[in-house]
Amino acid sequence: MLLVTFLDQNAADAQRDLGQSHGNAMSQPCNEENLHSAVKEAFSLACLRKGRSMDVPVRSGVVVGFVGGFVNHDDLKRPEVQFARFLQDRYPSTVHVEVFANREGKKALGWLLHQLDTDNDGVLTEAEKEQATILIYGHSWGGSQAVTLARQLDGLGIRVRLTTQ
Repeated sequence: MLLVTFLDQNAADAQRDLGQSHGNAMSQPCNEENLHSAVKEAFSLACLRKGRSMDVPVRSGVVVGFVGGFVNHDDLKRPEVQFARFLQDRYPSTVHVEVFANREGKKALGWLLHQLDTDNDGVLTEAEKEQATILIYGHSWGGSQAVTLARQLDGLGIRVRLTTQ
């Protein structure tokens, strides 16, 4: 249900794109028959809202996902990876998404800090930290890594808007 919060913030874009495919099977999760049950459940409330008119501006964001267990970060059978693909497909110019294995916390932190460094000078300014909209999610061991990453970012003075485990 927490994932729906993020989707609702981007509802205007989703409303505009509804029925359009961007070359990826995940572009219409409400109509997709072969989705993993966990993905269907995560999108269920958002799919019920598709008939409502929502004029909500789309906000740029950075999303980090972590898979659980000994799962590869690009295993398309995993709902964590499917969710990332959906976001990349639906919001290619506004959302930067990457999925990591739960044991790749340092790599995820480096990637995220690079995304926030908009002037590419290697130093995060207060403005770069404040403008960030960061969402972190993970499953099982990935959920533990999501919390760890959020705490690391907090220690750097970077706000995380949502974690979902």
